[in-house]
Amino acid sequence: MNKKAGLCIALFTVFMLVSCGHVQKEIFDRAQLKAAKLKFGQAIDSGNIDDIADMYTENAMIMPNFGKIVRSRSEIKELWKRDLVKQFISRNDVEVEMDGYGDIAYEVTQYEFEYQQQGRVTTWIPSKNVHIWKKMTDGTWKLHIDIWNNSVSSVKD
Repeated sequence: MNKKAGLCIALFTVFMLVSCGHVQKEIFDRAQLKAAKLKFGQAIDSGNIDDIADMYTENAMIMPNFGKIVRSRSEIKELWKRDLVKQFISRNDVEVEMDGYGDIAYEVTQYEFEYQQQGRVTTWIPSKNVHIWKKMTDGTWKLHIDIWNNSVSSVKD
């Protein structure tokens, strides 16, 4: 059997076991993740680049709207420092979905953000994101994958 077929069989088996209830789901502490999400928002609001970067795992990835994938905490720190922290203010955060299993969790959020750029009129832009969180060995939750995109096709001046 080739590797691809073996992987497909393994994934199918795990899917069947989980969907049939044979694998007991570990307790997911939603309150802990909500606290981490709040801490992330506070770090962004403060503008403290070190606090923002510390919310990500060492090998985290950001997939920004219209941008290239940014890999690693140090590159993420540079992205926030260069492009985002002085321009990003959010409001009307609405949790669409949040769930987790073991040391992995995800959340889907809709929100509006204000993007302040030289030469542009400040505009509230509807957006959405998917965050994949990873629980560290010390029990803290950190962002592992951060994906966002606008809910409109363009920003008008």
